[in-house]
Amino acid sequence: MPKTIRELADEFGVSKQAIRKKLDANFRVKYVQTVPRNGVQTLVVSNSGYLLLKQHFDGGNIQKLGEKKFTSNTGNMSINTIELLNQQLAIKDNQIKEKDEQLKSMQKLLDQSQ
Repeated sequence: MPKTIRELADEFGVSKQAIRKKLDANFRVKYVQTVPRNGVQTLVVSNSGYLLLKQHFDGGNIQKLGEKKFTSNTGNMSINTIELLNQQLAIKDNQIKEKDEQLKSMQKLLDQSQ
């Protein structure tokens, strides 16, 4: 059943403004309809639009026991996510370091061949 913006905000535990920010023009064309409810024209989001919004907001406000949250300009991230990203960054740093060494050795070989 289609849901109103207020119903979605209550369900996801966010403000109506947060829901409205996600309703860009493309989303509105595909998933939002205006229907009369109680004699008033009301915006409702279709079931498929609801699933997309649920996917976006799901987990953002749910906190597992013992898991800390980090809030920044990018939103809520769990500490586990940050640790994973730091590990990936360290791996990438090592790869770049190896590539630098390869370039140095290639340059040395090129200089020797000339």
